[in-house]
Amino acid sequence: MNKLTYSSIAAAMLASAAFGQISYTTVPGDGCIPFVNGAGNYANNCYLSGLHNMAPNTCYHVRQSRINDGSVNTQYINDNAADTWWWKTTECIQVPVQVPVQGTYTLDPKCVQFHNGSGHYAQNCYNSGLANMESGKCYSVNPARIADGSLPQNGHMNNNAQDPWWWVEAECYNLVPVYPPSICNTAPSDPQCQSFCTGLPVNQFCQDNFCSVFPGDPSCGPTPVCSNPADQACQMACAADPTISSMCTEALCLADPTDVTNCDAMCVADPFGTACQAHCAWDPLDPQCPTVTPPVTTPTQEDCLVDPLGQNCQDFCTAHPGDGACNANYCASNPNDPNCFDKCINFVNGDGNYRQHCYKSGLENMQPGKCYKPNPARGNQIPVTGHMNNNAADGWWWVQTTCEKEYIIPRVNWTLDVSKCVAFVHGSGNYVGKCFNSGLQNMPANNVAQNKCYKVNPGRVTDGSAYTQYINNNAADPWWWVETLCQDTLPARAPRPAPSPEGKVAPKAVQAAPALGESEISVDNTTLSVTSTVADTKMLRVFDMNGKLLHSESFSGLAKDVDFAKFAGKGILLVRITSGNKLVAMKKVSIR
Repeated sequence: MNKLTYSSIAAAMLASAAFGQISYTTVPGDGCIPFVNGAGNYANNCYLSGLHNMAPNTCYHVRQSRINDGSVNTQYINDNAADTWWWKTTECIQVPVQVPVQGTYTLDPKCVQFHNGSGHYAQNCYNSGLANMESGKCYSVNPARIADGSLPQNGHMNNNAQDPWWWVEAECYNLVPVYPPSICNTAPSDPQCQSFCTGLPVNQFCQDNFCSVFPGDPSCGPTPVCSNPADQACQMACAADPTISSMCTEALCLADPTDVTNCDAMCVADPFGTACQAHCAWDPLDPQCPTVTPPVTTPTQEDCLVDPLGQNCQDFCTAHPGDGACNANYCASNPNDPNCFDKCINFVNGDGNYRQHCYKSGLENMQPGKCYKPNPARGNQIPVTGHMNNNAADGWWWVQTTCEKEYIIPRVNWTLDVSKCVAFVHGSGNYVGKCFNSGLQNMPANNVAQNKCYKVNPGRVTDGSAYTQYINNNAADPWWWVETLCQDTLPARAPRPAPSPEGKVAPKAVQAAPALGESEISVDNTTLSVTSTVADTKMLRVFDMNGKLLHSESFSGLAKDVDFAKFAGKGILLVRITSGNKLVAMKKVSIR
């Protein structure tokens, strides 16, 4: 089976035996498809994207008169949706789609290598052997060539994967359910479960019990035991083995305030702690509940970072209505506050996602102190990826917008990581992936003070120019260099507790998946969105169902949108968000 290495022959047999047990559910799916010029069959489809000048949220169909006069029978046709002689708007229909119920699946390859002259082409899909195949994609013969008799039964045929008259993309894999050994139901940390998950890390069981079966993973921290009794993962671990941490008494009381034994112990140890208070709210007559008034704590701005909607934050904002954490217009009145960060960013041609951003620098002919965003009237003409018009004075492409700032609540002990950028040394090579704070010609004398450093223009990386030993070293030449931030602002992290001296025994049954952290992942069409309650630096990684890393990028702030259009049709993917060595979010997604 493909690249996945099973821990035993039994696991492989188990996967094979479970093949017939896939269950499906019916969900609404798009009846219209993306338009691809050259794909043919235009009269049989409606199109939701891919045409030029499409109106938002509108689908299109070839006019019946063009079908009747045979105009659509050519390989390439008019692709301008605004040309009403060719196109008319139509309802974006929904059709029932059968999708597998999310569970524990792996992928079984179903495509083979193409050999011209071997025949039987209609019966196979191909993962290699064709000319001009895109990496990671499979192909099958265009059904129209089977229907019209063009496909030879034997002998040679067209072998250019990029010729849509002959070839169309195909799904490379069958979805196969795989189940963990039965011992995993009662002891997730058993060596059999660890061995199983080593071969199949994206299995649902392995995800739900990640830190139990991968206790040494950096995402779980250096100590897989309880470090925060309020964390659901800690409570679950303590329920399985109360001896793993001295915090288990508190964790078990927080998990179940009706647990008199553990909660009474907490009321003796910490009568005003959250565990005892939760228990006493359930049973105020318990003799162990404190009878004196708990000490008064003063709400702080930090409470708005931990829980923006909580009572402590509301109390703080009542007392400090003008504070940046409470006033949405604070940065407009206090733009020089060090905690007010620009919403607009530096424009880099080729970075893509232009509609999601506004730009404070990097465009040509920008007016001083002005910010710009793509003209909404351009709609789908604004590319999702690749290069676009970069002249801010061209009102057909760009319009001015407000240079807004957003207030980021500071954490205690924030530090500056000044190691990000280095001095440029001409002839040293290895320029790609670095930023430079000195050594280039025509850099501002106070560039660091102005937070201006430089990196190679991504366009020079794409065309290979940046990989020679000596390159252009003039920072003022935008064809070669673009500005970038000199520093990253990172929160100083508290040291982790030392490993627990207590011995561990195998955990008992696990009832639910652990809460991973303070970030959430959602998908809207082809946009993946990450929202967080903490504005520190995070790493986003995307894996396929074989565990292969497909994409990674770091980001800071409370929100991040990522264009996932390139993953359309790639099947189920796993998205993981880490902050430092902590796993804060994980989600399976599928982009159609």
